[in-house]
Amino acid sequence: MNIELIKENVMKWMAEELTPGEGSNVYDTLSDELKKRSLNLKNVQNGRELGGYVTKDGKTVKKGKLLRTANLSKATEQDISKLEALDLKLILDLRSSMERQNFPDKEVPGAENVWANLVESSIGPEMEKTVRKLAPRLLKENPDMKKLTVKFVSDRGIQKYLRSYYLSIVKDMKTQKELTHCFSEILKKEGATVLWHCTQGKDRCGLMSLLMLGTLGVDDETILDDFSVSNEYYREFLDERLLVAKKMLAGRKTKEALISMIGVSREYMKEVVDYMNREYGSIAGYVKSVLKVSEDEISALKSYYLE
Repeated sequence: MNIELIKENVMKWMAEELTPGEGSNVYDTLSDELKKRSLNLKNVQNGRELGGYVTKDGKTVKKGKLLRTANLSKATEQDISKLEALDLKLILDLRSSMERQNFPDKEVPGAENVWANLVESSIGPEMEKTVRKLAPRLLKENPDMKKLTVKFVSDRGIQKYLRSYYLSIVKDMKTQKELTHCFSEILKKEGATVLWHCTQGKDRCGLMSLLMLGTLGVDDETILDDFSVSNEYYREFLDERLLVAKKMLAGRKTKEALISMIGVSREYMKEVVDYMNREYGSIAGYVKSVLKVSEDEISALKSYYLE
């Protein structure tokens, strides 16, 4: 099977099954605390802000300035109006060229849309080899996408890839350049409202949020808590597939891999935080040493986005 066709099928599946329909009630299922941070967008999943988090030195991230969401391809007019009302000036699209082509963002008046390609293909060489091996057999055996997903993540190669995905991003030199570009574009806006997103607003978007919060001085546990919130937005999808996995007698590692693919794994992202602390002293240390964001630039970001 052609690898590009496999990728297209994955994109189609994500678009059909992992985005809310008109009138989604995800907001209604959130806790009161999460509702305070939610953007309450009807057709854009996982929309929330970073405002309100307290830094280690007692300052607070400004409200309504740093936003994170899933892709904007299905945004309603009401969603666009909400974003426009926040005086949004910059949208960082962290997706691959294929994702952007298949699901182009809706335009938000007044906001510049900048492409920062964190991972051109989320399928690396080893992953691609495994996909080529598995996909034809699985698709032939099992057209049920829920069961297919469980079978797919039961493969050891897939599990290894999913566990190492976040670390591979932060260690990749091309991706590091794109992350530097993200900080540069945010700095250009001098404190204006900015938004970043990937497809589901959980992995690449979650990493960008981690880097920004760490740079501003928020503690690691709070950052990982924010990262984990994506599972609340995808709870319905997670529960459905975990139920299928249970019926298929899937093991613990398969369930872990399933959660990391549909939602997020705090454990997997914690490995990134531990790596940055070990090698660079902190998340901010990684941003300074690897992404080459200067101390003056970090001070500027703090002046823009903390109070």
